[in-house]
Amino acid sequence: MSLKVETITLKQPTTGLVSLATRYTSVNQSPESLTVLFTHSTSNHKEQWDIPIRRIFEICPDVIGEAWSIDWQSHGQSALVNQAVLSQRTATLTDYADILRRLLESKYLEGKNVVVVGHSSSTLAWTLAILQAIISPSLIKAVVFVEAAYVLPPLKENDERVAKGVTNEKGVKSRKHTFPSRDEAAKWCRRRMPWKLWDERMFKCYMEYAFRSVAPGSTEVTLNCTLEQELDGYGPNIPLLAGHLYPKLCATYPVHGIFGERPDLYSNATRDKFFDGQEGRVMASVHIVPKAGHLLVQEVPETAADIIAGILKSTGHQRTPMARL
Repeated sequence: MSLKVETITLKQPTTGLVSLATRYTSVNQSPESLTVLFTHSTSNHKEQWDIPIRRIFEICPDVIGEAWSIDWQSHGQSALVNQAVLSQRTATLTDYADILRRLLESKYLEGKNVVVVGHSSSTLAWTLAILQAIISPSLIKAVVFVEAAYVLPPLKENDERVAKGVTNEKGVKSRKHTFPSRDEAAKWCRRRMPWKLWDERMFKCYMEYAFRSVAPGSTEVTLNCTLEQELDGYGPNIPLLAGHLYPKLCATYPVHGIFGERPDLYSNATRDKFFDGQEGRVMASVHIVPKAGHLLVQEVPETAADIIAGILKSTGHQRTPMARL
């Protein structure tokens, strides 16, 4: 399918940070088409959605007209653009939420039929952005959350979701982040979790966009998203706040959930609370992906795309093909 692909720079004037977004536009776009906004998990980047996005356009060309994949300001290529600012401050999840809110309120989306798709920590950013945005209630047609990262109230002692965040923080602090070459980095990552479970194409994408040269002309590479920046994705405060707001989101928009069968981030019992009907926690649909875990987008990108495409078909206004005379 023919797609126009371009990079859009989204600005956050209050911080001086920018977010790079990839916009895909179909030649078949119509006023009824859906515009789908994708965001990524902590330590990943916008390019991780490229394979699923292209598949979705192939599956439902009469439903989706436009897609965006949006970087967290401290991740991927955006981290390189923001290096000077990031040397002085952290790009927080609330910064990510702010840039998403600004996009929702922008002229880019005027008159569009929007579906938002978040993965892991970016589901928290979307929750804040959507509920803070000054927009028409009809702008957003659906919300799709892949492995939502909420901490749901009431907070219990030794809460497993908070404990997992602490474990992730310890892992990040002890993880190797600089390598003699990109090949050495790839070998090191491919032998370890979570990368050893990833689809080969997704892993190659990660190696291309998650690392940069330490210096011009050097073969040594390091992560675009520094360990200090990555740590912001694992703290408990934003998951707690977003967890409190989650029922309001469910009451305002159709929220669809996609989860991995393997309990990486939280137990299946905790997962089931996201759609147990208590305290307003209601999902429009729930999809459990067999044999996949928290990073199911990276493990089984086609399956993720197929599920999202199905949700879009049920949400969108599929056009009737023009009769051929």
